Amino acid sequence: MQKTVFKEVRQKLCTLAGLLIAFSLFINLLVLSIPLYMLQVYNRVISSYSTDTLLLLTIIVIVALLTMSIIDIARAQMSKSFGYWMDTKLSTFMLKRSIQYQSHTGKSYTSQTLRDIQNIKSFLSSQAPYPLLDAPWTPLFILFVYLLHPVLGHIALLGSIVLFSLGLLNELMTRKTMQESEVRAISHINNAELATQNANSILAMGMMNAFLEKWQSRVNEVNMLEERVAGKSIYMANFSKFVRGSLQIFLLGGGAWLVIQHEITAGAMIASSILMSRALSPMEQAIGTWRSAMSAKGAYKRLKEIDAIVRQDESNMPLPKPKGHYELTGLAYRHPGTTEPVLSSISLSIPPGVAVGVIGPSGTGKSTFARLLLGTIKPLAGKVTLDGMEVSTWASEDRGAHFGYLAQEVELFPGTIRENIARFKEEDPAKVIKAAQLAGCHELILKKNKGYDFVIGENGRGLSGGERQRIALARAVYGDPSIVIFDEANANLDGEGEAAYQRLIAHLKAQGSTIIVIAHNPSTLRQMDRLLYLAEGRVKLYGDKDEVLKRLMGEERTDIPRVRNEQSTASR
Repeated sequence: MQKTVFKEVRQKLCTLAGLLIAFSLFINLLVLSIPLYMLQVYNRVISSYSTDTLLLLTIIVIVALLTMSIIDIARAQMSKSFGYWMDTKLSTFMLKRSIQYQSHTGKSYTSQTLRDIQNIKSFLSSQAPYPLLDAPWTPLFILFVYLLHPVLGHIALLGSIVLFSLGLLNELMTRKTMQESEVRAISHINNAELATQNANSILAMGMMNAFLEKWQSRVNEVNMLEERVAGKSIYMANFSKFVRGSLQIFLLGGGAWLVIQHEITAGAMIASSILMSRALSPMEQAIGTWRSAMSAKGAYKRLKEIDAIVRQDESNMPLPKPKGHYELTGLAYRHPGTTEPVLSSISLSIPPGVAVGVIGPSGTGKSTFARLLLGTIKPLAGKVTLDGMEVSTWASEDRGAHFGYLAQEVELFPGTIRENIARFKEEDPAKVIKAAQLAGCHELILKKNKGYDFVIGENGRGLSGGERQRIALARAVYGDPSIVIFDEANANLDGEGEAAYQRLIAHLKAQGSTIIVIAHNPSTLRQMDRLLYLAEGRVKLYGDKDEVLKRLMGEERTDIPRVRNEQSTASR
């Protein structure tokens, strides 16, 4: 269903466009009632002094204008309703895609994505589309002017060509600058959001003024680009008004000359003026609304691009609960926008139910390795398969139910403790309590005001670092996942929390879960079956824990936890 959202939007948009074009045709045909009324009044009513004819013509035109207003209201309501429907349809879907996009690329576009949807909705809900819908009917009005007199028709045709050329020139003059402005605006908004996420660092290290100065310079660059676009658009819009006014004078002057020459009537002169005004008005207005139309088009294009990047190769086929057998073949990865690979030439196998400890120097790609195993990012080369299925192509909602994950930075979300543990899905109270007990935080939660219904604030506000860590651990093991990946999961734990963590690892091993633990703390590796030593983005050693440690312990390395010493001490 989700993969067809844009197709559904496009189909409804095509249907809406067809209806709006049909409504615009009726509206523009009914507009002809005004010049026809003027023509009949000047040519027949005044000369015949017939009040009955005048009354009948007036009633007919009033009915036509009323009908036109009703159709115009219906057209506006349809456009606005589609805008709200599209907002409802795309907002949740694109929020999901934005989260996936950030995971895939490391770039945050969530706020911009929601702004793009709002941009499209605002365009459809405004009067901006109507000049673009009415402009195609310009030839119809010019044809009627030609029927009144060819000279007047030539003037109207020339005017429409001039205004169309001005609109095209405006597009050519502003397109590149407007695109650059939009790209830079998105970038500096993302920078501002990043700053708010790192507010403590900025304030603690006195970076506020320096950051604001740099940010303001970027804002000024965007403003200069937008001012350049606006300046050109204003110039073109006002020049087009001058051209249209001049054409109106030429038409009236030419019409008056033709009346003097007895080639047309005064009614034809007035009617031709109304017809040309109607013919040129949408084209003039379209110059002013073209920027809004292009902005909405660009927003829709960006949404589709994000969807395409995330959706590529994603499978919706439901798969059985995995056994936890990993195969990595020729795996390589580099962060978007960089040239140096973080990981390269990694090939190894992790059997089901095995606990693997991952060690190595800082910055060697251990956390990236974990994300590749999770399938939240795609490898640059090679592949990661889980029970024969490429992990990154497995639909995240289906895949995530079988994974437990705790990142270096603990992330809890606004909501109750039980909602966070249950991953904001339909809660099973027994599973929530079981997960909390496994993580050793059940008693801790009960001491909180309202217990499991204690409301966690933004960024885990209301909880200490250790409490956040243990609740996140409970979330990771909720539902007895087949694969559990911990990235320094015991970093903020006290002695009691560490003991609970060790019991949790033992429980996961007993139930046959495949466990991947990225560690710096030596106690974390005690229960591991295998060790993987990464350095310089490559596998240096991988195998039985004791064998790997035997080969490494002879070297003085600060990145290798001294597990053997602790074990021997414990045995004594």
